[in-house]
Amino acid sequence: MSLIQLETQEKKLTTGNSVLVIEGRGVLTSADELQKVEKYFNDCLQHERKYIIFDVTQVTNISSAGMGLIIKLIDTFNAKRGSIVFIGMTEKVIALFEMLGLLSLIEAFEDEKAALAYLETIGEVSSTPDSLTDTQIKSIHEVLKSGKKIEAIKLYRNFTGLGLTEAKGFIDELHASLQSEYPEQFPQTQATGCLVIFILASLGYFLY
Repeated sequence: MSLIQLETQEKKLTTGNSVLVIEGRGVLTSADELQKVEKYFNDCLQHERKYIIFDVTQVTNISSAGMGLIIKLIDTFNAKRGSIVFIGMTEKVIALFEMLGLLSLIEAFEDEKAALAYLETIGEVSSTPDSLTDTQIKSIHEVLKSGKKIEAIKLYRNFTGLGLTEAKGFIDELHASLQSEYPEQFPQTQATGCLVIFILASLGYFLY
């Protein structure tokens, strides 16, 4: 197995935003490889390169810690009003994210064209809960009614551009309030407290 190699190309969106297409080759398993990738992406962010397509088609192995790093990077970029999307994820990795209830936190596409089309749709987003539209609030309520709190967190992040921690805190408070007021309409949801923290920790989310 070869160490992870990263090659970058720049693309321009019609919105004027620049997108870096980062192609990974090798494996994403060891601590050295994870630190290399994290530093590379953080350097991009420090230079205001906030929109990333990470092509993992040629990444032959992603460890559990590597999956944890993926979640961490997504949260870091979202907190800075950026976005990381993925192309070339294997069915095995996607299935594991889905099993853990984390797939809804990831934007994964079949190819670069689809990923670029998605990034074209990203515009200015609300920065506070008070600026959510009635339609956005209704969408979040409907998802919570179906018991899908993680999906609600993703919606809120998309609407506001906030990171995972802030979004989870808001949705937890909102769900608790709605459940107290309308217990028959808002059931218990997917675990997003200690269980998700345990999952992310086991994936290496808190290793760095």
